[in-house]
Amino acid sequence: MFAHTVREASRLGLGVDLTTGTGWPFGGSNVTASIAAKQWKVSDGKLTTSLTNQQVKRAAPGGAGLVVDYFDKTAMRTYLNRFDSTLARLPQKPRAVYNDSYEVYGANWSENFASEFRKRRGYDLNSQLSAFLDTTGTEVGILVKQDYHQTLSELLHDGFTATWTGWARSKGYKTRNQAHGSPGNLLDLYALTDIPETESFGSSRFPIPGLRVDDHYDVERFGTPHPLAMKFASSAANLMGKPLVSSETTTWLANHFHVSLSQIKPQVDELFTGGSIIFSTTVRLIHRPPKRIRAGCFMRPPTTGHPLISGRIFRC
Repeated sequence: MFAHTVREASRLGLGVDLTTGTGWPFGGSNVTASIAAKQWKVSDGKLTTSLTNQQVKRAAPGGAGLVVDYFDKTAMRTYLNRFDSTLARLPQKPRAVYNDSYEVYGANWSENFASEFRKRRGYDLNSQLSAFLDTTGTEVGILVKQDYHQTLSELLHDGFTATWTGWARSKGYKTRNQAHGSPGNLLDLYALTDIPETESFGSSRFPIPGLRVDDHYDVERFGTPHPLAMKFASSAANLMGKPLVSSETTTWLANHFHVSLSQIKPQVDELFTGGSIIFSTTVRLIHRPPKRIRAGCFMRPPTTGHPLISGRIFRC
């Protein structure tokens, strides 16, 4: 099936990218406690390691399991081993491997964090535990917390992004990565990626007469797109001379079945101005399921609107 998809996409001039996992974040049934996502806790006056126990979101059948540790290169290499044999058997190869938005909840530690902190910052974090736990904003507390977050950022860069990208390139794949939402330097993370990808979540309130928006969309909870956030991916691409910048587009313009075609075009235009030139999208158009479908079932929307909107986009 995958080989047919790649061949057909090639015939149509399209690219096919493959997520290095099932659902997101990366993880699954092959992730044991030793390589799973970690968080810190204080035990007997010292910082120690515990599991977040986060499970992969929306995993495919058989793919449920713990999320992998994104801050540990050994854990990431162990996780990627399963794909070496799987992808090697495919008669057709994907253009790139893909990482969706960083949604690793509660992960703020790793099995080797203490030793990496000492090596990178030059002192033992446990020796400054009171400053690390300080909530009053003392100068020492602020500096220790800065060192902690700098170390976490570097470990994400080295443990996940550099390790994953290096593995992909050694196999002949490009990488397409959404770095936003992560506790790292977004420009550095996007700079490592072959195809940096941003995301447009929600719909901008453009002053266009007659533009329909979903009045029930919770802006305070979900937010609206910001042009500056869109430019992190394209800025890194421009700096590093990368020809492609991607965007996950129109994924959540409004609540399901409340999106009009008129919302899509101006949102895409804003992404164009933000530097994106490739759009990976699932367009959710207005669709009324048949009465025999029980309430709550998600129906694939009709495809009749796709040529209309894609034609307008390509005529820009």
